[in-house]
Amino acid sequence: MLGETVGAHDVPVHIVDEEALIIEGSRSASAHTPQLLIGDPILGISGDPASRQGEVSRQICEGGPIRTLLALSGAQSVEVDWSPASVAA
Repeated sequence: MLGETVGAHDVPVHIVDEEALIIEGSRSASAHTPQLLIGDPILGISGDPASRQGEVSRQICEGGPIRTLLALSGAQSVEVDWSPASVAA
């Protein structure tokens, strides 16, 4: 979680390679807008962001660790952009 997410609306959610999570977090922290970054260990191995989209979507919609994380952030609503520009490789 970057920035103040409690009570925030339309908080961007970005799925990033787990190994690049700290680097991506330091880049995003300078934006001064709340964001949620989710580290995915498989993303770096497969190199294909679309390969994980289905599982992440399922967890966000139906439940799982990712949905729990989003709930714990306190955000009132989130936005998940599945375009390649939103995924750091």
